[in-house]
Amino acid sequence: MNLESKTGRVNGMDHGARRVWFQLTIYESRLGGLILAALNLAAALLLFSRCPSRLLHPELWAEDGVVWLQQAYNSGVSSLMIPIAGYLQTLSRLGGLLAIQWPLTQAPLIFALIAFLVQLAPAVLLLSKRGEGLVPSLLARLLIVLYYVGTPNSNEVYVNLTNAMWHLALVAFLMVVLPKPKTVAGVAIDVIALVLAGLSGPLVLFIAPIAWWVLIEKRASPDGKTRLLYAGLLTLCALLQGVVMATSLADNRLSNLGANFNRLVHILADQIFLGGVIGAKNVFPLLTNSFWLQSWPAALCCLMALVFCGIAFVRGNAAYRQFLVLAVLIMASALKTPMVSADVPQWVPMQTPGAGDRYYVIPMLAWFVTLLIVAKGRWRFGLQWVARGVLLCCMVGVVADWRGTPYAQTGYQSIAEAFGRAPAGAAMIFPENPGGWQFRLAKH
Repeated sequence: MNLESKTGRVNGMDHGARRVWFQLTIYESRLGGLILAALNLAAALLLFSRCPSRLLHPELWAEDGVVWLQQAYNSGVSSLMIPIAGYLQTLSRLGGLLAIQWPLTQAPLIFALIAFLVQLAPAVLLLSKRGEGLVPSLLARLLIVLYYVGTPNSNEVYVNLTNAMWHLALVAFLMVVLPKPKTVAGVAIDVIALVLAGLSGPLVLFIAPIAWWVLIEKRASPDGKTRLLYAGLLTLCALLQGVVMATSLADNRLSNLGANFNRLVHILADQIFLGGVIGAKNVFPLLTNSFWLQSWPAALCCLMALVFCGIAFVRGNAAYRQFLVLAVLIMASALKTPMVSADVPQWVPMQTPGAGDRYYVIPMLAWFVTLLIVAKGRWRFGLQWVARGVLLCCMVGVVADWRGTPYAQTGYQSIAEAFGRAPAGAAMIFPENPGGWQFRLAKH
């Protein structure tokens, strides 16, 4: 019901009926708020249940200690401007700066909480009223959120501060395509998130042009000024990241790709089109099968997926097309300049689920949305039934890969406690995950 019809109905009521109508409206609003809160809580509990030890017994992982915590401790606020892999990573830097305000024993928990909240944020956005404006079907949004929370083949990015920028990029994309907040506070929250995402990794180079694409399509909408603000901020962030990437000497990406057709189709099939459907645990047995290791079975899988993507691109809405373009750009970038292994050509480990998961999370979600679009239509050769069958298999993958891998207990806590008691000048070595990683701090 639109506003005019609502206003007309209220004006046509006597005082008593009008009072009852407003009470019912307030009741519906409160009930809707309770349902939304319950759905958000359920999403948070589901996300937590994938690997409770990541929050209950947190540990540092890779760059968490050797970069974010160590450089925040040694360099303070100036660490914000130190590029890693050739670009700024502000979210992780801020996590390090926050952690050093507390005893170092709390650093793993602080990192885990930040990563958890950032990973949960896209689900909260999709479940909100703004999400309803993008995907009106509650069932479709629930399915997308369930798949996102339980994304198969994604252990590397689960509650991990170093890789939280990938989830933050998804937050930025959603804020660009979703209906805009109606309050100043809501816009302010979006602006903070957009700037943080724009200065936390290179994906802003892809999201900023999409923001202008959305602005052009929605130029006649009432929130055009807000969309212009978002596009402008993301463009400034993209320009800054571009300058840093062009001038940084820290980008040590390896150039030995080992690229060929067989590896390409297996990266796409094993990691996204199958890995995102049946899960990494069910893909691993295929990698020992000589039949599957040929090029043509994987190529056939990719061809079917590309047909579905083409259908959905034509029939889907503008937001879907923009999301698919983002996913394609991410994959193209990942294939061109990956950072997966220092020992063998990059495309060799990229074929194996569990290696470079971060590159595939957004493409896997785009693949799932593609299946939803095809499944709800009517197509020749019964393609909708094929899509529905693959969607059911996605739930198989979600269940198969639901349980994340706990980090090994390194003894970090006991060393951090000893460091807290140590005199100024004392130096200690802190272990972290994965095994063999460590960093050194000298107490101030």
